[in-house]
Amino acid sequence: MSEQYQTTLMADGEGVIRMVSASAADLLGTTARDLEGLHLHALLETPPPDVVLAVLRSLEDQEGAGGGGAVRMAARLRLPDGRLAEFDLHLSRVPHAGAHE
Repeated sequence: MSEQYQTTLMADGEGVIRMVSASAADLLGTTARDLEGLHLHALLETPPPDVVLAVLRSLEDQEGAGGGGAVRMAARLRLPDGRLAEFDLHLSRVPHAGAHE
C-alpha cells in the first residue's frame, strides 16, 4: 500500500517557496525552514522550470483581469532516498495575496 500525503507548499508569483506544511517537510526529509526561500523548480524533476514560471505568470495575469483560475498538472519530484514520486501539482493564486489595505 502506498502512503498518501496531503502536503502544502505556498510560493510567490516567481515560484519562491514562502510556506511549507509539516507533512511536506517530512516527505522531503528536511525542515520547513530549509525549504522556504527555494524555488519550486529546485524540488521538481518535471515539469521544467520555464513551464512552472509561465503557469504562475498566467495565473497572475488572470487575477489582474478579474479571473481566479487554477491549474492542475502532473509533476514529479525526487525524494531524499532517490526515488521519484509522481503527484498532482495544483497551482492557484491566493485571493488578495499581496494586497495592502
